[in-house]
Amino acid sequence: MSHTPGAASAESPPSPQPVEFLTLPRFAIMLGLLLLASFPDVVFGWRSFFTRDFANFGYPLAWHVQQSYRAGEIPLWNPYNFAGLPFLAQWNTLALYPPSLIYILMPLPWSLNCFNLLHLFLAGLGMFCLARRWLQDGRAASVAAVAYAFGGLTVSSLMWPNNIAALGWLPLVLLAGERAAGEGGMRRVAAAFVMTMQFLSGAPEIIALTWAGLLAVVLVGQETPAAAVWRRLGRLAWVFVAGLGLGAIQFLPFVELLQHSQRSARFASGEWTLNWAGLGNFLVPLFHTTQNRDGIFFQPEQQWVSSYYPSSAIVLLSLVALASERSRRVRWLTVLCLLSLALALGTHGLIYDWLRRTTPVLGLMRYPIKFIVPCAVILPLLGGFGVRAWLNGKAGYSILLPLGAGVALSSLALMLFSQWHPLPGEQVIATWRSGLTALTCLIATCGVMAWLRRGASRDSGWLLPVVLALLIFSDLFYANQHVNPVVHSDLFKGNVAVVEPRPSLERGRAMVTHAAQSRLDDFVFTAPEAAVHIPRQALLLNDNLLERVPKLDGFFSLYQPRVASIIVRLSKQTNSSLGLLDFLEVSHVSRQDKPWEWDARTNALPLLVLVPRVEFLDATNTLNALFSARFDPRSEVFLPSEAVGQIRLSGAGGGRIMANRVGAHRIEATVKSEQPMILTLAQANYPGWRATVDDHPVPLWTANYAFQALQVPAGEHEVQVVFQSGSFHTGAFLTVISLLALIGFAVACRRAERRKRVSENSLP
Repeated sequence: MSHTPGAASAESPPSPQPVEFLTLPRFAIMLGLLLLASFPDVVFGWRSFFTRDFANFGYPLAWHVQQSYRAGEIPLWNPYNFAGLPFLAQWNTLALYPPSLIYILMPLPWSLNCFNLLHLFLAGLGMFCLARRWLQDGRAASVAAVAYAFGGLTVSSLMWPNNIAALGWLPLVLLAGERAAGEGGMRRVAAAFVMTMQFLSGAPEIIALTWAGLLAVVLVGQETPAAAVWRRLGRLAWVFVAGLGLGAIQFLPFVELLQHSQRSARFASGEWTLNWAGLGNFLVPLFHTTQNRDGIFFQPEQQWVSSYYPSSAIVLLSLVALASERSRRVRWLTVLCLLSLALALGTHGLIYDWLRRTTPVLGLMRYPIKFIVPCAVILPLLGGFGVRAWLNGKAGYSILLPLGAGVALSSLALMLFSQWHPLPGEQVIATWRSGLTALTCLIATCGVMAWLRRGASRDSGWLLPVVLALLIFSDLFYANQHVNPVVHSDLFKGNVAVVEPRPSLERGRAMVTHAAQSRLDDFVFTAPEAAVHIPRQALLLNDNLLERVPKLDGFFSLYQPRVASIIVRLSKQTNSSLGLLDFLEVSHVSRQDKPWEWDARTNALPLLVLVPRVEFLDATNTLNALFSARFDPRSEVFLPSEAVGQIRLSGAGGGRIMANRVGAHRIEATVKSEQPMILTLAQANYPGWRATVDDHPVPLWTANYAFQALQVPAGEHEVQVVFQSGSFHTGAFLTVISLLALIGFAVACRRAERRKRVSENSLP
């Protein structure tokens, strides 16, 4: 078809598309440099995080995972705590999370620190991609990403490997899930894999809140839905099912443990909430907080997160977005943010109690403060909308100046209130210092935004948005300086506990008494190094995993209630329950005045004992008998009433254990007896344990209220007790099937797309 030159000249040439300076690679470089500037000594391995759950929970779990895999075992069972309990099924142990290979293959503690920092980096990249999709502006997206990556909640979560991993994947789950619901096809496969990665990270509450947020985004949070709501929901349901299928290898063991654990719909106590004064921490980081022994500031009513400060500049930008943007997404993000705050307030916010009554499953989440997570995600996004509105001219000085003045005056009012009515234990000088620093960054942000108005074009105004992001980073950096103190990495290496003779899986357990635990809780460490060294000597929480010393207690999310109740009670009355102490292999008891020192006991029994007599009792009478002075674990065992008629013993005769081999998942013994006897095992009974005598299956009974026993006939026999988790194997099968199905679906989608392109190209 011909055309004339005149016609061509009449058409105006298309305007060139502006070049986006802050592309993903450039932002990744900037984010990496900020991360290095924040934690240089941690990145290079000179120092390590240590405070709170990092040293006594996250690091010991990572060590156990590393040692188990290096020994050629999947860590299904933990024989070192609570007389044995499921390990992989705890979920937050990260035993099946693929990036855990970082610290499985590389030396600890450096690799675990890098693991956490890499997920903080992932959080920033994911938020940048999500915000850029929603905002269509890399400059505004960079501000949102920096605010999320270095916000108080994210930085505080560096002490929890599982939580920082879940927060790292959170923006990508929202991004991939929204695209899958809107576009379908291969997007669903990508979303399923991203969702599975967060699912395996092991932070159930954060995962549940992420999925709820994704559902809200797909239902009501889209500007111009690309598909009907029923089609979007169908695609999203497909992604959820695929994600559950891929994560079944982790999810099914968790569900099984949950059914046998102390958690139920009535588990939540309503403790650890955001209080009304805590809302002031959104503007003044240390308002109405007190300092603990590690130098970290906390709200009095909660100690889950040490900071959720989002930057007062982000609060201002969020208000700018709310005042200038009329988009559906901004309105719904604001509603969800307010709902998040109301739920985090717990009993203070009214909604939480009503929701617990109407949705009993909510009781599985212990602390209402965890509802702060959506707010920590939404505020940076709203801040990004505010930056975009300012750059695009939707917001002017008539909006910025009154809102900025309001935020600044509110900050000053909070600082003055702290001066006149300080909280008991509040450091007013620290509150003023944090508030004035935040206020200075807020004023500087307003100045930068004035400059942004001058150079708002996409091809020339890239520098000042970077400066704005750096200002917000500086604000968050100074506000959260107290959150992650560090110590020398060598403190985590080697054995430091002096427990002689050293307990092993075959014989001996340490027990931390209630009095010693209280002494440790109240102990004020003179230096950060002591805060690591002394708890390790005292085998505090899960530090015994680093020493490979079995002990009765530990720190885990899920326990078997019968075992836990015995251990808690026993730790308070060690002098009157000698028989139970002997049965549970307690060879060392911590001293009350010096919990890092140990008193040895000489009467502790080994893990396996042959007894000639059995008494059948219900649970209540069994518990009372265990704590009575007459209990003799060398001659008798208490079995449940269901065993009546299946167990027949003469009550006489003797026997001995000629040899035994005890591992994490297998116990083997050669026993010899004159008469049929009961072989007791001071190990918690749990579904999955199977017993054989001479390779023939035999019943494994719950003995002495919560432990194990089996009958052996007279003569010499080979006994095996093996842990074979049916839920794990079923989950592994479902995971493999789901993976193959997804691969097949992806191949089919690729072929369909190829045929579609060929068909389109063949049209005239």
